[in-house]
Amino acid sequence: MFFTHCSAGPVILESPVHPVTEGESVTLRCRKRNTPINHIADFYRYSFRIGTGYKGDLIIPSVSKSDEGLYKCSISGSGESAESRLTVRGVPVVLESPGLPVMEGEAVTLRCVNKISTNVTADFYKNSLFFERSSTGNITIPSVSKSDEGLYRCSISGAGESAESRLTVRGETKEEHQDTSSLIQSYSNEYFLFLFSECPNQAMTLCSDQLPVFLYLLIRTVFWVVLLVFVLRKCHCEKQR
Repeated sequence: MFFTHCSAGPVILESPVHPVTEGESVTLRCRKRNTPINHIADFYRYSFRIGTGYKGDLIIPSVSKSDEGLYKCSISGSGESAESRLTVRGVPVVLESPGLPVMEGEAVTLRCVNKISTNVTADFYKNSLFFERSSTGNITIPSVSKSDEGLYRCSISGAGESAESRLTVRGETKEEHQDTSSLIQSYSNEYFLFLFSECPNQAMTLCSDQLPVFLYLLIRTVFWVVLLVFVLRKCHCEKQR
């Protein structure tokens, strides 16, 4: 929602009527009076230039308290607007969750933080549906799966509710990852045993007459590792259906 700042000059800065909430996207618009044409505009906060809008707009994608202040704009050859104050409200409740995708099988903790009172009892929601209450403000999913993906938020009585946060889960499970790693380690050990048994006096140097056998083992190992990964992936995909 915008208001037009009253000014005797030809340049007008449009900004939000009411205080905005931290995390919201805010757009400031600079225009010339009585014309719909967009003009290149420079934007200032406390008289310091902070950016240029090539279509007359300045977007703050996630506003914070540090963005509060007096703003104005100018259009070359037309002058500058009067100052307009941007006010930002702090978020009283914050949901702390993983910022990056997590792997299936991992433990995930969601924490609801109250910034304005000591009450920590929180209700948690997934995709707008209530699913758990916690007296400590924390909930833990001990072994996360793809079915746990979604938009989460929390609310605390008397304080408010958090913004939504997306939880994303990657497909490969920890067990599958460990199985693949174990196989690779096993074949690595096989190589070293082969080298040391055949060439005890040349620990890290291949015997020339054993090179074909070594290449055969290498190719065989790569083939079986690729095949195993393919089978595990296929089995995992079938589980998800």
